[in-house]
Amino acid sequence: MATTRRPGWRQNTGVGIQLEGAFHEVRNTSVEGDGDDGVSTTGVLINGSGMLTDGLRVVDFGGNGFLINGAQATVKRSTVEAVGSDSFVVVGAGAVLSGNSAAKGQKGFVVSGPDAFLDTNKQRTFWALPSW
Repeated sequence: MATTRRPGWRQNTGVGIQLEGAFHEVRNTSVEGDGDDGVSTTGVLINGSGMLTDGLRVVDFGGNGFLINGAQATVKRSTVEAVGSDSFVVVGAGAVLSGNSAAKGQKGFVVSGPDAFLDTNKQRTFWALPSW
């Protein structure tokens, strides 16, 4: 089956978007890896502080969809599908996650960082019917 992509599209390996430093914004962007068993690792890696992501679509990564190590990150209206590990992982302090959805990963939202605020997020679970 042939797949048609927009001009300028490149297959991604490794990390899709990596945010370092402080106060960057990424809006309305799609990040696609090479499959949950491929060489693409993390969809969005946030290491800096005060970052904002809004309206991201993260699909087909072997590791996590979002890995948030930095402090005071805000992730809004983003979706993660078909990742090999967890969809949203929060390690940094003071993260805000609002209006996000997770599907087809191991866990939807994993939060170990202090003072996180999660509001109106959803984990979609799919059940496979047996093939007889």
